[in-house]
Amino acid sequence: QCFDYNGYGLPAAHLDVEGDLFGLIIIGNTALCKAGGETLQVFSLADPLNPAPGPQLELPSLVISNFVSLEPFVFVSLYDSTLAVIDCSVPMTPVLVTTYELPQRMYGLAREDERLYLSGEMFLMALDILNPTSPVVLGQYHGMTQGTSMAVQDGFVYMLSYIGFTPGLSVVDFRDPSVPEEI
Repeated sequence: QCFDYNGYGLPAAHLDVEGDLFGLIIIGNTALCKAGGETLQVFSLADPLNPAPGPQLELPSLVISNFVSLEPFVFVSLYDSTLAVIDCSVPMTPVLVTTYELPQRMYGLAREDERLYLSGEMFLMALDILNPTSPVVLGQYHGMTQGTSMAVQDGFVYMLSYIGFTPGLSVVDFRDPSVPEEI
């Protein structure tokens, strides 16, 4: 939905779709979201007041609702321990350009500059995505519990995580990705 905050908070536009939609990322005038199992739904935002449905993109595995972009590319964490790289350079025509095998299923994604950070169970890694179709591992950190919500600032990775059953904020210094350390 697009909201027109003219004092009423009513949607300026609404497009009905079938099924459930999760996650959302916008690249230029194209929006992508998870539309069930292995499918991404594409929308045109060329006219923000009249969003239009586009094609669906089938991926090789279940989609975990995490998306990160480095325009024109979108990175998507898949359930089968792979990272999908999607080229969105042609509006409304996203193309799966490659998948990258990961050491385990990753639940959290965050990006800072040309670095992509991924978190799994007791595992955090950094990838160089300067060439998005050939990510390169920069470093890995083992030790914390699973974190799904994460953010990065100045090389520090902040994650909402659990130590035992106690929730908290974990911080890992990835400024030198070859020797990351938990703060």
